[in-house]
Amino acid sequence: MNTCSKSLHGIAKFIARYKDVIYRFASVENIDLLNINLDVDKAWTEKIPKHILEANSEWHMVEEVDANKL
Repeated sequence: MNTCSKSLHGIAKFIARYKDVIYRFASVENIDLLNINLDVDKAWTEKIPKHILEANSEWHMVEEVDANKL
């Protein structure tokens, strides 16, 4: 997998559509990264109530901890 530490301009050869928006990518590998992220987003979104319950049950352990120690 090829990743860069800076933003690159996409080109018309590598496009993806998501929620009525067209995205241009610098390479097909970058499109694959978007697809992975969309799968993760879908899985996360389906379980939001579960995640909130889990976070609330752990909150008391971090509520008073200094942010630098987290």
